[in-house]
Amino acid sequence: MKEAPTGYLFKRWRGKHLPAESAVQATFYLSYEIDNHRTTVCLRTTDLETAQRLTKEHMGRVDWGSREAYLRSLIELGEKAKRELWGLSHESAAVKVNDVWETYIASRRRPDSGPSTLAFYKQHVSAFVKWLPAAVKNMRQVTNALAEQYVHELEASKKMTVPTAAKHVATLRRVWRIVDPEGPQPWRDLQPIGQHIVQPYRRLSLEECRALATEAQKIGPEEYGAILVGYYTALRLVDVIHLQAEHIDHKTAILNLPAPRKTSRKKPAPLHIPMLPELSAWLTERAQAIGKGQGDIFPGLVAMYAKDRPKVTHGFGTIFENANALDNDKGNASFHSLRATFVSNMDEAGAPPRVTDIITNHAPKTMHDRYSHPDIETARTWMEKALKRLDATENQKTTATPAAQSSGHSDSRPS
Repeated sequence: MKEAPTGYLFKRWRGKHLPAESAVQATFYLSYEIDNHRTTVCLRTTDLETAQRLTKEHMGRVDWGSREAYLRSLIELGEKAKRELWGLSHESAAVKVNDVWETYIASRRRPDSGPSTLAFYKQHVSAFVKWLPAAVKNMRQVTNALAEQYVHELEASKKMTVPTAAKHVATLRRVWRIVDPEGPQPWRDLQPIGQHIVQPYRRLSLEECRALATEAQKIGPEEYGAILVGYYTALRLVDVIHLQAEHIDHKTAILNLPAPRKTSRKKPAPLHIPMLPELSAWLTERAQAIGKGQGDIFPGLVAMYAKDRPKVTHGFGTIFENANALDNDKGNASFHSLRATFVSNMDEAGAPPRVTDIITNHAPKTMHDRYSHPDIETARTWMEKALKRLDATENQKTTATPAAQSSGHSDSRPS
């Protein structure tokens, strides 16, 4: 009786493995086993026929009839072919550190990552290679001690946040596993980065928020608008930047957004966020400038973000520095602090947590939350109580939206 084949095709979609016959449009992967060692290869195609052809090319003359025939045919392929199929790393010790990235890109075992993700991976690998002592010539010379030293320096660095530093380490762990799966894995058993130094994002005072708006306005309308959106909606920077004119319902003064990028896989529900008068007026003006109700609200930031994401975050970091909104013993100050400020203001105004959650898209924590579904106008009412105006210009004209007409929001100027 023949044993079941040890290799199979499957699709990977949103972190899940799907059968090759699934109707979902996703990338094909080939998984196979040699001497109890399983290897997975990304075929970089979404077409079944192409995937089957690439499988035959990749496996050569492998006989899938039984495990015995399978192993016998692999031996016939020769040692060179075995190393390619198995992902053996006999030659990995000779991979120069300057060639690690190119080797990773050329590997058929790596995930089918998109261009922007690969750009970040490359930045992380390049930063580490640049940091390495000159005496380290190949990847097998990267010891656990060197990895720990690098982690400590990332943690102590003021140039990046702890989550960003953690992403650097995660990238190196991934690259080492793909390029040299049988070799030492210096990144595997490290203590989670920042575990003992994590600082929360602190809330900002009203004066700091107004100073941010003033400093951002000096740079340009997009930076100013991004601060307004962040303050009034608690959206993360990535979601603010990718806001589009079609997301704005001017008649009801509501932002209708797809699921936030960070939580779209775990919580794919869209967001509906009320717009207060100051934000509604600014977004209406921007949408009219774009025309036809379509297109990016922040085209300049979108282009910069796609090309160089750190440049965008550093740019807003400079705005925070100029506004004197800095880290202190209460936590870190960054664009995400606007989110912390929003939640803190809502709490102080007495808003029920569930009202805040439907705006911030935080997951419910109690059974009560499963049955409590506040409406948009309830959320708007609490936001009007919690958030003060940021605009300090003398000649501000508020667009007549339903929110503006029904709001008890004060049009007083900051002192």
